[in-house]
Amino acid sequence: MVFSLKSAILGLSGLVALVTAHTHLHAVTINGEEMYPGECLRFWGEPWNSPVLDISGKEMKCGHGGANPGLMTCPVKAGTEMSIRYYSQSINAWDRVISGNHFGPCQVYMAPAESNGEGDVWFKIYKEDYDHNMDLWCTQKLRETNGLLNFTLPKNIPSGKYLIRGELITLQAARGRRSVDPKLGAQLYIDCVQVDLEGGNNNAKVPAGVRFPGEYEDSHPGLYGNYIQAVAPNPYPFPGPPVFDDKTA
Repeated sequence: MVFSLKSAILGLSGLVALVTAHTHLHAVTINGEEMYPGECLRFWGEPWNSPVLDISGKEMKCGHGGANPGLMTCPVKAGTEMSIRYYSQSINAWDRVISGNHFGPCQVYMAPAESNGEGDVWFKIYKEDYDHNMDLWCTQKLRETNGLLNFTLPKNIPSGKYLIRGELITLQAARGRRSVDPKLGAQLYIDCVQVDLEGGNNNAKVPAGVRFPGEYEDSHPGLYGNYIQAVAPNPYPFPGPPVFDDKTA
């Protein structure tokens, strides 16, 4: 069943009707093995290749269709590196990951799986904005890494089942607020992965979290401003809480 599901997902790559250069979380790499939707990556919903535009909507938790649990929960080791891979399904080879004009930061959150993302449960474990040495935003760097975003899982949290929430924020239309002009506003690409964290610190507590929707407002300077692709603020004002300090927890 898993093999046939993989074949079906990979077969979608050839559908030339999907010409947008939007993106989605295509796969997750755990212990060197790439997993696809229906394994520990939650299924995409419709419109599966499009951004979350309404930051007050339920899609802020796990994206389009992400409220529905996947079929599997994949084991991961606390304190180790994990990778998620983005892909656009564009017919333009150079836009296979995400369009070059979709620039902005990347963030990763976690929440206890038993919450299903409801309530003040999401804590941030990773963020990346503009690399001033490379003159590239995080989303643009994904084009250089074939869509791979690597981050380290915290070790000072209890073992157990968690959701991992990948979030890309693109700022090409952030010069206006969507609540004022529906054609403008930041675009968010959000998906969730189900994992079973092994080797955590069971003397630690789950970090305090925030809720989605509710944490972001379209007036936040990290989501609204006259951003220019080649010029980034230093530092960029990330929306959401600070990254969980795994060293001092």
